[in-house]
Amino acid sequence: RSALDKREKGRFAGERFYQYSRPQNFAPLSKPKIINPDICKHPQMCWDATGRSVFSGGAAGGVAIIPRDGVSAMLLIGLLNSSFADSWIRTNGTPFRGGYLNCEIRFIRDLPIKLPKTAEEKKHAERIEASVKQIMTDRAALSSGKVVGDRDRNDAETRIDAAERRINADVMKLYGVDKLPG
Repeated sequence: RSALDKREKGRFAGERFYQYSRPQNFAPLSKPKIINPDICKHPQMCWDATGRSVFSGGAAGGVAIIPRDGVSAMLLIGLLNSSFADSWIRTNGTPFRGGYLNCEIRFIRDLPIKLPKTAEEKKHAERIEASVKQIMTDRAALSSGKVVGDRDRNDAETRIDAAERRINADVMKLYGVDKLPG
């Protein structure tokens, strides 16, 4: 406590000695957002619906994406977690040893995001969103212990695998590509 009290010539001494000294990003980071670790084997975009998750420090350890009004967070999560995004980041980013990706915002900000315009594109987007919701539901059930027994666990894992395949197929169709970039 004494070391923290002394920060910035005693500015933080007293009852709130532990407080952050520069809260400039707390307002936006307190919103619902998509989060992902900076370094990972594959994009692992997750939805923080409450706005409670934050990364701290200079090299924060993760990215936070706040969807613009009118842009579906579930669609963005599907696009950003897809094989298409993984391939794009590997092609355009800085690879790390062991096959890890650098998913810092500077490496993913130029990833093209295809928002649906036509009826056909909207159909693909809706399927991506539904698949993301299915994955989130099944992963939550698996991690909460609500899924008991090998059969139920296998069923949930099979649904997750199928939803991930649907997302990848629909992302490719949404982007109008036949093969992954790179």
